Formats: sequence, C-alpha cells, structure tokens
Amino acid sequence: MTQTVHLHIGEPKTGTTYIQTMLFHHQRQLHEAGLLVPGRNLDHIRGGHDVLGRTKTAGTHETEGAWQKLSDEIAASPLPHAVISMEMMTRARPRQAARAIKDLPSDRAVRVVITARELSRLAPARWQESVQFRKSWTLEEYLTGVFEQPRERDAGAAKHFWGLHDTPRTVETWASEVGLDNVTVVTLPPSGSSPDQLWLRFGEALGVELDGFSEAEQANASLGSASAEVMRRLNLALTDLDVGEAEHARICRKFLGKTVLPQLRRNEPTVAMPAPFRATSRKVSEDLVAELRQSGVRVVGDLAELLPATDAPEPEPATDSQMLDAALTALAALVEQNAQLARKARRRGRDLPFAEVE
Repeated sequence: MTQTVHLHIGEPKTGTTYIQTMLFHHQRQLHEAGLLVPGRNLDHIRGGHDVLGRTKTAGTHETEGAWQKLSDEIAASPLPHAVISMEMMTRARPRQAARAIKDLPSDRAVRVVITARELSRLAPARWQESVQFRKSWTLEEYLTGVFEQPRERDAGAAKHFWGLHDTPRTVETWASEVGLDNVTVVTLPPSGSSPDQLWLRFGEALGVELDGFSEAEQANASLGSASAEVMRRLNLALTDLDVGEAEHARICRKFLGKTVLPQLRRNEPTVAMPAPFRATSRKVSEDLVAELRQSGVRVVGDLAELLPATDAPEPEPATDSQMLDAALTALAALVEQNAQLARKARRRGRDLPFAEVE
C-alpha cells in the first residue's frame, strides 16, 4: 500500500481551525483509523513557519527544524496516511514549496489540500482578523484594496488578502511540485450547513473515512461588527504608545480579540459585505472560478459555492451605542484581569502590575 502524506495548506478563514480542532481532538481515534496526525497543533504551526523561513512564531517559539521533526515522525509511522495542517502555507513561494516536499520522506506520496471560501464571506472575515493583528484600515478601505486593485499588488490590503487567497496561483505553485493530480480544492459548504459537512469533505479529499466522529468544541470565534470596529480604533489609539508587538498580541489579540469579545458579545451582527462591493466581488469570484475550472484541479464540493449569493441582505453598520457597549465590555475585562494579577502579586510579595497612585 502506498503511504501518503497530505498537506492541508489553508486557506485561512476557510474552516481551517475547525478542521485542526477535529484532527487533534480525535488524534488517537484517527490513528486507529490509519491516519497519523503527528505532534501537537503548535508543532504544525512551527513547521509551517519553518517552511516559510520564519525563525520564530509570535516572537517566542523557535521554528528551525520543526518541519523536519514532523517529517521524522511521519517516516517512523507505518500508517497509510499522515496529515499536516497549517493554513499559512498558501503563502509559500515555489522554492519554499519545493523545500517542504523535499524534506518529507522520499518514499511517501504527497498530496496537497486547499480549502476555499466564497469571497463575499471571506474578505470581511479576513478584515476582522486583520484588526486583531494591529491593522487600522476601515472595512471599506480594506475591501477597496482587495477588489478594486490588481491581485498582483504588493502592498496594503491587496497584499494582505491575495497573498493568502489567490487559489489558482496556490494550485499552480504546489502542482509544480507534486503534480496537478495530487492537488485538491475543497470548497466550504454554504452558510448554514452542518459543520460536519466540511469535515466529511476533508475526509473525501484525503481518501479517509471520517464519518462518525463527534464534534469538538470550536475555539476561533470571529468578532462581531461592533467589536471589530472597537479593535480597529484601539489600534489607532495605540499608535504612539509604548506597546510592543508581543504585548499587543497577548493583550489585544489573544485576550480581547480571541477570548473576551467573542465570548461575551456573541449576539453582535457579523461583519458582512457592504452592497457597493458586491458587484465587483462577484466579478472577481467568477474570474477565480473560471481559472480553477480551466486548471482541471480536482474539486471536492462545488466551485459554484465560491460564487457570492445575489440576494444577501444589506448589513447594518455598527452603531455608536453598540461600539460603546463593546468597548465597556473590553475595559471591564481588562480591569478584572488586572485586579486578579494584583491579588496574585500581593500574595507572592511582588510588585503590582500597575503602580499604585498615592
């Protein structure tokens, strides 16, 4: 039996966190079914950054040798299938993709899986993600860069988006290394579909039966429109303040953006595509779908699912009241966190997190 390594290389915001959560939640059960999920989730993150030439992740975790570590575990496994999942690898350039393939066990077949999502859902999702990474462009500025400027643009919102979501180019890059027959595009099921539909499609792409696995708790909730706008304005307010990237990542992104606001503001309206961008986004989507059809790449799902709906309701912009409520939620959480840190500091006889005012 030919042993196969499956590289799930992204794209971001296409259900990748859901797939990764399921892979690691069911790691032992998948092993029994013949699918190796090597290491831990963090090992896959480090491995992907290693391939991309990034020496550290989040400024702290060393990545050198991380890809080889995954490869070595795969080489030592007798299982017929192995999977590595790291969504930022759609950013890989040809030499990086070539290096990734070369460093995998030479006696294994390699197949690449790309998950894709229709642009009118994807672009707003990427904007709300970007403000968690200290970007301060408005949603309208971001969408203008994405849809009204060339995909080859090397700066701003266009680079931020198309550097990871130019699916035809990603197919071409990886097909040049593994062959087009070994690349699969999995389309994200329509909004409102059962989450396990993506999981089952992922299994079909791998050639592994994934039916009957229980749902795992989701861990990557998105910001609503009011919370995302608050995060954007917070980034502007921090522009001239002494807050480093690691500190911003810990406090703003991980604590506020990934924990407090998604959990406490679950009923906020989602960030959605404004009407003025719908025609342009559909034209760009039609061009992408046409390129993928012409490429002949294998598809699990339906490329028509990458075309935006024509009858989506007009989203309502976040109101001042909603943003104030979101800001107060964030501020209260920060005060509570500091109070907890202060209590711990007192118990240990250490300095308080904030200097006391006499």
